[in-house]
Amino acid sequence: MPKVKVNSVPRGMGRIIPNANGSYTLRYWVKGDGQHEETFSTRDLATDRQAEIWRAKRAGEETFTTRGRAEIVFNDACGAWIERSPDRGESTRINYRCTLKHLTGPLARARAKAGRPTRP
Repeated sequence: MPKVKVNSVPRGMGRIIPNANGSYTLRYWVKGDGQHEETFSTRDLATDRQAEIWRAKRAGEETFTTRGRAEIVFNDACGAWIERSPDRGESTRINYRCTLKHLTGPLARARAKAGRPTRP
């Protein structure tokens, strides 16, 4: 049986970054609120906070980002972004649309091949 650290948490529950002054920064994302950073004097304190965030997420007390379905389809969001800027000329919009179509086609085929349906 593999050894598991007492304070270990799954990947994606924040990242502990050592700072030059000897402190540690915990960087994590909160859904709808963006990136957060907290600085701690020791790695143990940062790890404890990371575990606390993980526990709160599992208990449903806080909502963190998930890899689930988004509220807006990527293609729709990109298309709206391309169209909404009055500063973009028509030739730029054509190039952006072409690039978007070129990039999303292979992604849709890869999703279909993996058995994951694409969204309309």
